[in-house]
Amino acid sequence: MSHQQALTTGRPQICFVDWGPMPENDGIALRVGQTGFYLANDGIAAHEITVEDFEIEPGVWFTGATISRIREEGFALVWRKGSPAFNIEKWDLLGYMAVAAAKLPASQIAQVVYRVKVGAIYRDGFNDWYRSNADLIYIPTQGCLKFGPTTHETTDLRTSDGAQSPVGTDPEPAREIGHATPAPPRKRGRPHKIDVALKEAALSARERGESWKEVAKLLYASKFPREQQVKNAPNILNNYKRTRVHPPNNS
Repeated sequence: MSHQQALTTGRPQICFVDWGPMPENDGIALRVGQTGFYLANDGIAAHEITVEDFEIEPGVWFTGATISRIREEGFALVWRKGSPAFNIEKWDLLGYMAVAAAKLPASQIAQVVYRVKVGAIYRDGFNDWYRSNADLIYIPTQGCLKFGPTTHETTDLRTSDGAQSPVGTDPEPAREIGHATPAPPRKRGRPHKIDVALKEAALSARERGESWKEVAKLLYASKFPREQQVKNAPNILNNYKRTRVHPPNNS
């Protein structure tokens, strides 16, 4: 589909373009080797673009940043999940892919390339959600990373209010490119009440050193919390700790 056709259909189409260092004009003063995915949009404006977690080899996961909006081009930081904040090696996706490729049996190394699936979810201005997928390919003979073709699909993973859909985290893929079925509009009223058990799980995660994004996932029972939900997480836990009732010590 051409760029003009995508605009006509009225939907965004995020494509994976390249992996590399953060652009010079990104506006971040402190640079410590940050790398990520260069993205392009072949449709109308995309919002809340999130690079989904992906596995390089068993137990080695990478995660990505959420971008508020992409009109034509964008860049998303990508790093090894669970790494300390100031660990520069967490940005070395190329190095981790090379290590994983080197562990393949000799018979498989002859296939030349090593590939993993990556994806991104995003929405349009009408809160219809989409997913783009591509192969991230390591080419040993060139020592570089390339993307295969990007595919697009609609997804019911989120509703219009950002909550996880009742169909779960593995919905049936859409049969064709188009708009997802619009979810019922969110009614105004009192804020959503978060269960104590979810707050306890989120508090434990934070005490283990998990990020606020991981905390928000637990608080809102959503694999992909919204940016505002991540921002709300510290206040929610701070308020909970002040009003928390500890069980009596019977020892």
